[in-house]
Amino acid sequence: MNQNHADSDEIFGAFRLGSMALALPMSVLREVVPFTSLQQLPTAAPWVLGGLDLRGVLVPVMDLSALLGHTGQGDHRQCVVIVAYDGHLAGLVATAVDCLFSAPIQNLNVFHGSDPVGRVARGSLQNPVSGKLLTVLCAQALMALPELPAVSDPEPHRQSHALSQEHASAEEHHRMPLLLMRSQGLLFAVNPEEIETTMPRAKLENKDVCNGHYKGNAVYREREIPAISLTEYLNIGADKTTSKAALGDRAQPAFVLRFGQSAMAVLIDEILDIVHVNPGHLIDLPQVHALQTNVLRQTIATQSIYPEQANDEHFYVIHPPGLVTDPRLKSLAELVHEAESAKDTSRESANQQDSLQRLEMDQRVIVFDMNGDHAIPISEIAEVLPYRGVKEAFPRNNPFRGIMTHRNRAIPVVDLAQQLGLPRQNLNTSSNVLVVHLENQPIGLAVGCLRSIEQAKWSPEVPVLGAARHAREGVTRHTQKLAEVLVGNERKMLEVISARDEAQRFAASNLAGGAGQPPTAPVLQQNLDCPQTADA
Repeated sequence: MNQNHADSDEIFGAFRLGSMALALPMSVLREVVPFTSLQQLPTAAPWVLGGLDLRGVLVPVMDLSALLGHTGQGDHRQCVVIVAYDGHLAGLVATAVDCLFSAPIQNLNVFHGSDPVGRVARGSLQNPVSGKLLTVLCAQALMALPELPAVSDPEPHRQSHALSQEHASAEEHHRMPLLLMRSQGLLFAVNPEEIETTMPRAKLENKDVCNGHYKGNAVYREREIPAISLTEYLNIGADKTTSKAALGDRAQPAFVLRFGQSAMAVLIDEILDIVHVNPGHLIDLPQVHALQTNVLRQTIATQSIYPEQANDEHFYVIHPPGLVTDPRLKSLAELVHEAESAKDTSRESANQQDSLQRLEMDQRVIVFDMNGDHAIPISEIAEVLPYRGVKEAFPRNNPFRGIMTHRNRAIPVVDLAQQLGLPRQNLNTSSNVLVVHLENQPIGLAVGCLRSIEQAKWSPEVPVLGAARHAREGVTRHTQKLAEVLVGNERKMLEVISARDEAQRFAASNLAGGAGQPPTAPVLQQNLDCPQTADA
């Protein structure tokens, strides 16, 4: 680094390798790519894993764990950080890329090593934002390691001018970083300082109740967080109808946003590069509703990033606060966070009454299709399970559809519409079962597909007049509860059904004195949980 700027802040890229928290100056970081199969290189060094084909250049890839003598199974090899220094390239395997941060270079606590391996660690530095202490690596020492077959850099012009040129102008020193990515044929960019981290491979779980842009949950730091498709959320892109099966067959890259105590993964197709650009090259987008300019506020031409590429393409620049402040996304992130928190609580104590009382104060509802849109308060539902086509061995005039097994429990499944005196539903694999936990017996209420989870504005109960009072078999209704719910972009008044009342009504007339389960039967988990398994 130029000594004239020794007292100024320097930008670092933080990444993890197993339990090691590492960092490198952005002046030597070229890009981050997924860890793929490597080609053998003519070197005896066990810490050189092989060569990575990077656009026709065979880049040697190092494993610092092996260099330092740490043993492991290689499960930490998730991505490769490409280092560019003094006209040469090399790669470092990493578990994940965490973030970019700025810190005064004078705060670096310098290490003094005498051997080539010891000089790889330049010193320790604290991230001022997170407070985490990281080991800063020395690119010069990395490239000088014995037996490292470093390759010449075929694109030296891509080195960051703002941090590497001896006589850079003041404007260059205010360049902003951009993480470049591609999704559904479109190019996007985001300031990596505005996101929490990236995930090279976000494997989706619990996709059975996903809907629209919500694609399921990804495991992040040993907890599940919701994952959404960027292009489907924005309603743009060449193909916005990627099937659940296709998503389940492959792990996708993603970047993670923080929603207070919760988090969310935003799925993309490919991470392309990390570059530095002049903020003056960003162009404001016109206020067109289809562009969702609360999230996509600006664009930047490809030629402003890569001057040698003369084309008309551009990158949409993502504004993360527009995503984080979306009430729908906040609600989804908080819901999954509450489910995960409830799991943690259940592991520590069998008493979940405090969690249940907190949920009962919630004003969120599950909106679902049941011969029309209806709603049920979240607080009344213990779990949501996929409907696996219960074999219908009972007369069609009986709302009892059959039995499904889940967590070593036999759950009777009731057609909720038929239970209410409405037409029998045509249930299929896209339908769901809402599980209500009575004293000793769970009851499953079968409904059509789930629409969404929404915040509801409650209204007083209104009178039911005329023939509607007796429209439901066995029930005389004098009032009904309605709620104002935003479904998509349309605000609707939906009838709110008491799942607990209907489950109790079915149990009273169909279960033999509630003797189906002994008093010591285990209590169902009292939270809205994403399904694990359900066997018909």
